[in-house]
Amino acid sequence: MGNVVKILLGMLVVLAIVAGITMLRSKAPAEAPYDGLMPKGEVSTEQLQASVDSMRAKAEASNPDMAKTDALKAYVAAESAKQFDDMGARERAFSAASMFWGFDYMNVRARADYCRQRGVDLTPFVTAFLATHRLERERSRAVAAAEGVDLDQQEARVREVIMGQVEQDMKDVALGAQIPVEKTCDLFNENAEQLAAFIQLPPHVKTALMAQ
Repeated sequence: MGNVVKILLGMLVVLAIVAGITMLRSKAPAEAPYDGLMPKGEVSTEQLQASVDSMRAKAEASNPDMAKTDALKAYVAAESAKQFDDMGARERAFSAASMFWGFDYMNVRARADYCRQRGVDLTPFVTAFLATHRLERERSRAVAAAEGVDLDQQEARVREVIMGQVEQDMKDVALGAQIPVEKTCDLFNENAEQLAAFIQLPPHVKTALMAQ
């Protein structure tokens, strides 16, 4: 698995965070953040997809000399970090918990469903991912529960968008690895522990989530 695949896999974090942000529109403990990334108020599937497309366009315009994937990663990381700076500790923790939900859902549920639909059991990768991110998962649920929020109730709102992003991501991985797209699920299983360890939340998100 070469460096190109690692770069492309960084998109997983970006897209999962974008999906996780929508949770903040359902219930937040303070003023709703992320006005620079998402529209205010309740967010429909169509609005979520439009926000993803808008961010792509802004990222590419802001970083014309960067690869599109790298431009989007840089844009989302910068915007979310900037807005984290304006939040209190409680709000940052809840925001990070929401982001982790999207990050986790994309890799544990959506990617597994994508592969299952194509006749591949993704259990080796899912098992490795669950083990690698156990502490973050426990913390995110505790933070959400303290705010009276069940993050899993938001699945219907984000599933369609996440599944579409997983499909595109798998195509990108196939291109980077120079393998048929039909082999990408096998690639994840064959490199399960390495990929599970590589796919991480951005440092500022993980710090906010795990802060006591």
